[in-house]
Amino acid sequence: MREADSGRPALALREPGTALKLPPGVAGRMASTRVGAQTLTLTVGEGWANLVLPSILDHELVVVE
Repeated sequence: MREADSGRPALALREPGTALKLPPGVAGRMASTRVGAQTLTLTVGEGWANLVLPSILDHELVVVE
């Protein structure tokens, strides 16, 4: 995992269905894409966030808050 320009953790996602371990202090109440401006369905349990990405044409940034 590397840090994005914002100083937050960033990682490359290779699969459309993804599980992310949430860092301390992140509740995982919502997820959104920055390039496509979409709100994603997010399921959170036991410190993990599960989401499904829509099709991506070129690149995307997903933010989990």
